[in-house]
Amino acid sequence: MFSDLDFPQSDLPRTVADIEVDWEESIAEVPPLLLGANDYRVTNLKTGANSLMHDRVRKLGLRMMRIRYPHLSSILTDSVTQTWDVEALKETLDPFFYGNTHLVFNIPTWPAWMKQDHNRLLDPSEYRNYAQFCARLVGILNLKLRLEIEYWEPLGALEARYQRADQLQELWKIFNIVSTAMRLKDPRIKIGGPSSTNYDTQVITSFLQYCRFNVDFVCWNDYSFNSIYEPTEKLLAATPDYFQRVRTLQSLVRQYIPNRHVPLLLSEYNIDYGNSHGRHDEHIGAIWFASVIKHLIESGLEMAAISRFKDAANGLIGRDDRFRPLATVFVWLHQHLMGQVFTTTSTHPSIEVLATRPDGRNYRMLLINKSASDEIISLQPREILMSQQIEILTLDRSGVDRHYLPSIDLYRRPWVLPAHSLRLLLFTR
Repeated sequence: MFSDLDFPQSDLPRTVADIEVDWEESIAEVPPLLLGANDYRVTNLKTGANSLMHDRVRKLGLRMMRIRYPHLSSILTDSVTQTWDVEALKETLDPFFYGNTHLVFNIPTWPAWMKQDHNRLLDPSEYRNYAQFCARLVGILNLKLRLEIEYWEPLGALEARYQRADQLQELWKIFNIVSTAMRLKDPRIKIGGPSSTNYDTQVITSFLQYCRFNVDFVCWNDYSFNSIYEPTEKLLAATPDYFQRVRTLQSLVRQYIPNRHVPLLLSEYNIDYGNSHGRHDEHIGAIWFASVIKHLIESGLEMAAISRFKDAANGLIGRDDRFRPLATVFVWLHQHLMGQVFTTTSTHPSIEVLATRPDGRNYRMLLINKSASDEIISLQPREILMSQQIEILTLDRSGVDRHYLPSIDLYRRPWVLPAHSLRLLLFTR
């Protein structure tokens, strides 16, 4: 049972946040590929083959892994023969194929032996060589090794380099040449870009203008803030921005590619770009991710990947394979919250709700308190009386726990959401 903290005491604030769900209005469905992650350890064969890591992927419900390593084009190639090292590729990528995990393969840049200028811009004489370089990789992985990788990004975070040189259109020319060569090797693949460093509508608009006939999905990175020193309340207050940014990009894609559906991939996202050991490792990270994922789901985004799967500073799991608190959000989504998503309202700006029906019968509500204060909430009778007993999963500064509560307790008394906490209510009919 719950402690006294979960019900209001005399010294607690008396303002009540009203929570409502319209179970008749479905607004989205939780897309499986929203549960994705980046893996930068692709060249670490011992870590990649770690069976415990594979177990973690299954428990998290990760359906997509984006292979992203900045020096991939140098480490997995042979500079003497100036081509890909087939054996190294086979040994490196084999461990990633397990379960139902889909791969997105990012080719970050051209290898060092290709001619470049002082700004590291690829010389035009090398455009078709780079195209063949990428096409060979498709042939090796999909045709020779039969790994059937569907999603490909032939560029990686290069737009800033080309913008500084006022040569952005040249980068798009490279994309078009490369994508044509890759499709000739395997017509089944999907090719995306611009794989930009951050959310920039000007860059993505330019990309769509010049590459719209060759793009199958649009991808970009979007870190909440570049500094680890931003106040926690500012970080949490900004989570709804992800909803609006996705909607803006959806509109841009429809404007430039009106005759076919082109999905969006949020290819990297996290609380900040730096190594935030503090909030990321604590319950605050889980609160932030729960809120962001709620807004991404409700925006209609199809695919997303947290910036790190496993990392010492800011991954779902640490170097010791230990789950971080934020990993619980992914586990809850995978185990309890897949399915139709419904309209929710809250009278408190820091109280958010994600409401789903995973099987068309049972009801789920994820309550998110982004406030630094305990807040009193009131649920509508329909939600409360759906079942005699409610299973409640909790995450807050005390850790993760599971409780059972008679529904009549929620009906008779208001309920307190502790500061910076999550409560997942499972109503089973």
